[in-house]
Amino acid sequence: NAKPGDLIGVTGTLGCARGGLISYNKDLSSTQKNISHLKNVFNRPMPRIKDGLILSNYGATSAIDISDGLINDLEKLCLASNVSSRIDTNNIPTDQILKTTFPKKFIEIALVGGEDYELLFTVNPSNLKSIQDQCPSTISIIGEIITPSTETITIDGNPIPTHLRKQLWNHFGSNKI
Repeated sequence: NAKPGDLIGVTGTLGCARGGLISYNKDLSSTQKNISHLKNVFNRPMPRIKDGLILSNYGATSAIDISDGLINDLEKLCLASNVSSRIDTNNIPTDQILKTTFPKKFIEIALVGGEDYELLFTVNPSNLKSIQDQCPSTISIIGEIITPSTETITIDGNPIPTHLRKQLWNHFGSNKI
């Protein structure tokens, strides 16, 4: 039920679960405290049940949990609603520890990483304040729903780059970290 003109929002911060998964598979030059934080987010996801109920009750037009990554789940939402979207990476909320641990890749990790179980939702701008006032999690607006176009998602005005597409979770294919 996402409609052109709806805002695209997310709860919490994105990318820490993927950062935790990467830290299991690679030797990182980061503090043990940082690695422990990222692994904890990966090992103990916290579903946003209260936020989901509030989104439902206060006018979200659509919502999905981010279990397969922001790009994957936004694409599912857009295809189900027959719309396209544009997102601005400057507005994607990321954790300071993720930024410190992956200073050159934190946005990429936030775009493709799954298992954060934050909520991705759309909302008519007139309902945004009510949702922000009621949700226990921080709400960030990362983009806007637009009329259907050849690109389901644009990132900073461009199609999804090939190197990001290759990292997206595919339930029936091989995925590399």
